[in-house]
Amino acid sequence: MKFGKLILFLAVAAYHTAGAQGFSLFYQGAKLPPDTLINRAGTTDSLELTTFFTIRNDAATEKQILEKKTEISLAEGAACSLCWAGYCYPPEVNQADYPLILAPGESQTSCFAHFLTGGVAGSSLIRWTFFDTGNPADSVSVVINYITYPAGIGAPPANDRVLVYPNPADNLLCFVLKDPGISGMKIVLRAVTGQKTALECQRVSPGKFCTDTSDLPCGIYVYSVVSHGSPVAGGLVSIVH
Repeated sequence: MKFGKLILFLAVAAYHTAGAQGFSLFYQGAKLPPDTLINRAGTTDSLELTTFFTIRNDAATEKQILEKKTEISLAEGAACSLCWAGYCYPPEVNQADYPLILAPGESQTSCFAHFLTGGVAGSSLIRWTFFDTGNPADSVSVVINYITYPAGIGAPPANDRVLVYPNPADNLLCFVLKDPGISGMKIVLRAVTGQKTALECQRVSPGKFCTDTSDLPCGIYVYSVVSHGSPVAGGLVSIVH
């Protein structure tokens, strides 16, 4: 290999090595892609919603990792705080002071993300970012959508037949049927205040239906997927304009 080509090869290799993600984030045993959205639901009686993650050093060298939080939107009365490397911080602190030191291949599991509901109904979006102190571009983030609804409304049924996105929704909400046998579908949304709204869904592709939510007030809704008058799935969704 000629000298010039060797220099170019080494430069490209160094670029890709520097840009590679040196650690991984796991939630409930599954490795998370970058900027994964996780929905965490609780009632107004829930004083705190805690989320446990595992972080693993995938590099061949020691990593010193810090955590920071970004409050994308925060419900009135709610608060969030981070705990990192054995230190817990008050809600007004957005970045840990001390790094978590991980040897090559080492993992640590802990409750890195704390959310204080404040006893009110609402929806909050918080981004939790973990980054290498020596190379801040080497980072991984997760966004958690915290949804708090009144205790009297009851927990929504498990949703294993319909994929719902985006959540939070803005002007459009889509449902993808995991069961092709579901037909005659309509969506019923119930606000946390108890008011019901029936939405007409338009089929946009086989097994996929979408509905306009632009006229709905912002807030938290319990949705029910109804097929020929019978509920087949349900869950929680936030409307944010």
